[in-house]
Amino acid sequence: MSAGVKVIWSAKSVQQLTTLLGQHQNSTQADFITAGTKSLKTLDGKAFTSEQLIAKARQVSKQAKDHGYSLSVPRKASHAAIVEDWGSLFKAAGLKKPRKKS
Repeated sequence: MSAGVKVIWSAKSVQQLTTLLGQHQNSTQADFITAGTKSLKTLDGKAFTSEQLIAKARQVSKQAKDHGYSLSVPRKASHAAIVEDWGSLFKAAGLKKPRKKS
């Protein structure tokens, strides 16, 4: 471990996060984060930030996949997207598609 890096996760908190991740497979990212900040604590007894929860959840998800399990990190709700129709946005900006060469 490099100097200055503070360990905040324990084996128990990673296990709890994995269980929480399994319980929130069909939930929004906001619901997952809310549950995580309420139930999981760092080694110092503080609540994890949303960034810490998502980063560790991605790591756990990758490990699960590497071991043959299906476990994904909940995505942000679709209404949270800034742009939903890119085609309309580009047309409104006056952009044109180049002609395809035959």
